[in-house]
Amino acid sequence: MESQKTSRCAPDSIELDNAFIMDGNNNIAQQYFALYKHRLQTLRPSLLDTIRQKWGDVKICKHIQDCQYGKHDEMVIVGTLFKDMKNKQDPLHEIENDTKSTAIVTTATDDNDDCKNERNKVSQLIGLNINSSDFLMLEDELSSIKLAGACLRKHKLMTGLITGVKGHIHAQNGYFIATDYTVCELPPINARSNSIATTSNNINDDGEDCDKYVALVSGLEISNMQSTHSANLQLLFDFLSGFVGDAAQRTHKTRRICRVLFVGNVICEELPDEDENIFYDTAFKKNEQVKIRAVDSRLKELDVWLSQLCASVPVDVMPGFNDPSDDLLPQQPFHRSLFPTANSLSSFRCVSNPYSLTVDGCSFLGSS
Repeated sequence: MESQKTSRCAPDSIELDNAFIMDGNNNIAQQYFALYKHRLQTLRPSLLDTIRQKWGDVKICKHIQDCQYGKHDEMVIVGTLFKDMKNKQDPLHEIENDTKSTAIVTTATDDNDDCKNERNKVSQLIGLNINSSDFLMLEDELSSIKLAGACLRKHKLMTGLITGVKGHIHAQNGYFIATDYTVCELPPINARSNSIATTSNNINDDGEDCDKYVALVSGLEISNMQSTHSANLQLLFDFLSGFVGDAAQRTHKTRRICRVLFVGNVICEELPDEDENIFYDTAFKKNEQVKIRAVDSRLKELDVWLSQLCASVPVDVMPGFNDPSDDLLPQQPFHRSLFPTANSLSSFRCVSNPYSLTVDGCSFLGSS
């Protein structure tokens, strides 16, 4: 009996974002300054609208340093909040304390003492670490100023907030005395347009509109050597490719998948990297060689599956925490040598983690 062929739904528009790809020219010398500067410049227009709605026709200084020219007039300054905390934890100091605590716990013989030490460590982690001498500052691209005023709840504010502060300059100490403040509201969300043109690919056999889906798949873990796991993966790829189920199932489910995203933990194995300066015994080396051959075999098998899937639908593959990629975010895409066959196809992309794209006006942004 001849099988019935069905066409897969295709998106009307697709926008791919490479914002998390590092090309080697990224300057990290002033990473925090650049981050806060970008955040301030991006959110300032929205905050200015909030200020005008809340306080009406009030003088707004373009930069913080401009407030010095109106020492007795009420005005508004805009910038990034900075909180100076005397008891802020130092990571190096925490590591030193953890090392000492570990030594104490190791030498302790009383279970009650062990529990007491653990409770002390937990209480230090969840403590607020506030102090009466803490103070707030507001800074922008050019300057900063110390804030004061009863309206500022300094123990509930934190560094990094884009804030507008209304008040005046103190004549003696030069502090900015705040009478009120506001933070940036949530940005407006653009409603998805429902007027997307309907094409022939988006109409099913009954003449009805066909919904489209983006399939999200995680945890392939091809390093899992169990035979049942391999069979499950084969069944998954057969389903995504449209080889599983009758004609009705393929029409109403599989054909509506217009893109497949593999979102992390694809390999789930750290590829061995032998260090010549370390002595490895024969048994360890033999075991590692077996592991390498097994992972290499599974990678080749996955490469074939991905290339076959790409023949019918675009595929994006994102690394995860347990995959051979960067330890810190943003993780860069897998090296093309891991999937040589699939990488030769235009419908296959190794992407970063996090990753964002827009399909038919619907935006996706996620990390693994």
